[in-house]
Amino acid sequence: MNRGEMNPDPILRRLRDAERVWLRGMALERFLRLVKWGCALLLFCVALDLIAQLGSVPRLTLTILLTLGALGAAAATLWRGWVHRGPLLRIARLLESRDLTLGSKLMNVLQLEEQADDPAVPGLTRRLARRAIDDASADMADHAFRPLVRSATRGRSLLHAAVPLLLMAALVCAFGSRLASGAAVSRSIRGSSAVFLYAIDHRHSGTRW
Repeated sequence: MNRGEMNPDPILRRLRDAERVWLRGMALERFLRLVKWGCALLLFCVALDLIAQLGSVPRLTLTILLTLGALGAAAATLWRGWVHRGPLLRIARLLESRDLTLGSKLMNVLQLEEQADDPAVPGLTRRLARRAIDDASADMADHAFRPLVRSATRGRSLLHAAVPLLLMAALVCAFGSRLASGAAVSRSIRGSSAVFLYAIDHRHSGTRW
């Protein structure tokens, strides 16, 4: 473990903080984009059940698959946004592309950090690199990194996820009670038919004996 990981410089801590905000935002947006496909898949399964009159085993299988898919998407979102850590070079390039006043200062800081942590580099060069990093940190103290990594499409992604969820809620409120009553009637009819067929079969059996 190098010095930058044990005792990171302020500029490196700010870069890591900006990366964390960016990764969480990206992971959340990916999850929000999956919501509409999840709702469509759920509607497809409900329609398939109504049309094909699936039994308990296929219905349970679909429920398990949908649950596993939702849990997998949630786990992937948590891993990408809250566990995964990428190289600081990526977030440095992103920040420099969004704030032209930074120039290539962040890239230079990362290169100096490599020199300062390299034991093969002479001690004087390492001390000079560390001093240059401290100067760069002080020079960029007024630059706010977090606003630069926040997504401009967050509101649109939330809207695209909210619309199918509201439609699903409206469908459940409008047709949920009807579907439940229809299923109850269907079960009642199947039960009555089974009792009737059993009675006929029993009567014929008694006639033969």
